[in-house]
Amino acid sequence: MGNGSTMEFDIKNVHTQATKYLVTKAIARVLHECPGHFLAYPERLPNFEVRLNYQKNIETRNNGTGTFTVTKPIGEKFCRLYRRGEIAVEVNGRTIKFYPTNRSVEQGLALKLERARFIDPDIEQERQKKFDTLRDAFLVSNVQIG
Repeated sequence: MGNGSTMEFDIKNVHTQATKYLVTKAIARVLHECPGHFLAYPERLPNFEVRLNYQKNIETRNNGTGTFTVTKPIGEKFCRLYRRGEIAVEVNGRTIKFYPTNRSVEQGLALKLERARFIDPDIEQERQKKFDTLRDAFLVSNVQIG
C-alpha cells in the first residue's frame, strides 16, 4: 500500500462544510491522545496530511471525500485499530470512513511526514490566512513624493 515509507487512505463521509483543519484536528485527537494507541508518553507527535476534494462549483465546500496520508508504521496500526472498531474519527456529527489505497505518495510529502514536526491545525490555519491576505493584490490610490 502506497510507497515504502508512507500509507495513504481514501476518506469518505466527510461533512461537506468541514474544513481541512477540522478534519486534521479530529484525526489528531486519535493519533495524539496520550497515553493512547499511538503514544505511550508525550514524544514527537505523529505527522500526517489531510487533503479534501472540493466541489467544482463551490470551492469552499468539500465533496465529502479526500485523502489521509501517514507514515507506514502509524498507518498500519491505524488500519488495524480502525477495522476492529477501536478508533473512530467524527467531524460535525459524521463518522469519517477510511479505505487504504495502493497509490504511491509523492516523495516530497513522504519526506515531510517522516522528518517534519506536526503543526497544530490552528497555527497552520492562521499562517494560511496571513498568506492569503498578503497574496491578494492591493490598490495604491495615491502616491506622494517629497
